Amino acid sequence: MTEGEGQTRRGSTRRREPRGISNMVAGLIIVSATLVAGTVTYMVFLQKADIRVGAAEIRVEKLSVIHAGGETIASTTLKNTGDIVLENVKVEIVCSEENRAVLTVDNLAPDHTGGDFKTGNWGFRTGETYPVAVTARFENKVVISKGLKVTVR
Repeated sequence: MTEGEGQTRRGSTRRREPRGISNMVAGLIIVSATLVAGTVTYMVFLQKADIRVGAAEIRVEKLSVIHAGGETIASTTLKNTGDIVLENVKVEIVCSEENRAVLTVDNLAPDHTGGDFKTGNWGFRTGETYPVAVTARFENKVVISKGLKVTVR
C-alpha cells in the first residue's frame, strides 16, 4: 500500500494525508508545560518534536518530566505517526523507590488559532512561538488542561 492510501480494518476506511516534505516544519521544537498535581508541580518537556502541518502531527523524540526542584524524575522516548498527535502516553514518575506515580498525557495537539483547521495549514514559521493544548492525568485524575508554548527553531 502506498502512502496516502486508505487503510481498511474491519470494514472501515481511514484516509491518511499524503506525507510530503513541504508539510513538515523543520528544526527543533521545544515544548514545556507545568502540571500541578495537588501541591506538587511538574515540568513536562518535549524535545526534538516535528509538527506535520497537513496532518497536524507532532513526532516526539523525547519527553521528560521534571520536578519543580529541578531533578529529572522521568524520561522516555516517544514517536507517533498517526492522525492523533499524542494520546495515552504513560510516563512513570519515580520520586523515590517507595513513591511511584504515573503521569498520563491524554492529548497533545496544536492549538494555534491563526491556522486554517479545514486545510490543516497551521501557519507555523521559524522563530515564532505558538500555543499547544495538552490534557494530562496524574494518578487517574485530570490534572490540568493548559496551553503550552511551542517555539519553532
